[in-house]
Parts: sequence; structure tokens; C-alpha cells
Amino acid sequence: MQDLYDDILIQLNKDDSTEEMKKLLGVYENLATTIISFDESFSFPAFLATLLNLFGLFWTGYRIAFLTNIRDHSFYLICPFIFHLCEHLLLMISATVTNEKTAKATFIMQCLLRHCHLKTRMKIKYEKNIGSESNLTLWKIYVFDRSLLITSFGCLLTYGILLGTLGRDCQTP
Repeated sequence: MQDLYDDILIQLNKDDSTEEMKKLLGVYENLATTIISFDESFSFPAFLATLLNLFGLFWTGYRIAFLTNIRDHSFYLICPFIFHLCEHLLLMISATVTNEKTAKATFIMQCLLRHCHLKTRMKIKYEKNIGSESNLTLWKIYVFDRSLLITSFGCLLTYGILLGTLGRDCQTP
């Protein structure tokens, strides 16, 4: 989908004819509909995948940081950590980039629609479709963006420090 949005943005910079604009508006409308239906179908599984990956990252990171004999189990702990990290980054970065390109294409289409010479009925139809929100979300709770990626790692670090210090305090006599 990211490549399709890139193609739309390239075409918008090249063509100025009304027919080409109608085609681009139709393609954009189809893409926005696809994003909305994709989000409706996969926002809850994306939420679960993100949550489970964060649990996996926390648990393996905690065990790596606070295990006393790490040499014996290091390979068995690092592999799940790398798996959860890669899956988390893959999900978050791809959804974030898709949302950024969607927002950019929506903004350009809105500007283009203001300056085009379409009939009033067609303009109203396209403005209605372009005005609808089409973002990828986590179970309709939070829209994927860059700050979510940074916040998720900050949350893991904070909880790790808290539980690590609590564990150390409980073990000392």
C-alpha cells in the first residue's frame, strides 16, 4: 500500500488533466477504502500481536538482565528476544510508515480537490470520501505513529527498572 501511495504522489506531481485527476481520485478512494477495511479486520490482531511481543520482550529482557548464570542460557534467551524485537519493529514501523503516507496523500488530495475544475456534485462526492479517516490503529484505541514505537520501548525500560529494583530489595536481608 505504501508503494501505491508513492505512485499516487508521483502522479500528482506530473499530471494536471481532469481525466487523470479523476483516475487518481478513484485510485485514492479505493486505497482509502482498503485501508479502512484492513483496519477493521486486523486492528484487534495487531493489538494482540503488539501486546504479546511487548510481554515477550519484557520477560526475556528481564531474565537476561537479572539471571545469575547467563552463560548457560544466553542463546536460549537471546533468540526469543530477537524474535519479539523484530516482530514488534516490523509491525510498528510498517504501520507507522503507511499512516504517514496516507496522511500525506490525503492532504495533497484535499489541496488538489480545492484547485481542480470538477463539477460541484463530483467535488462533494470526493470531498466526502477524502474527509473520512483512514488510519491503521491498535484496536481502534491508538493510531500507529512514531511516538508509539518510542513509548513502547520506554514503557518496557521503566517497568524493567521498577521490577528489577523491587526484586533486588526483596532478596537482600
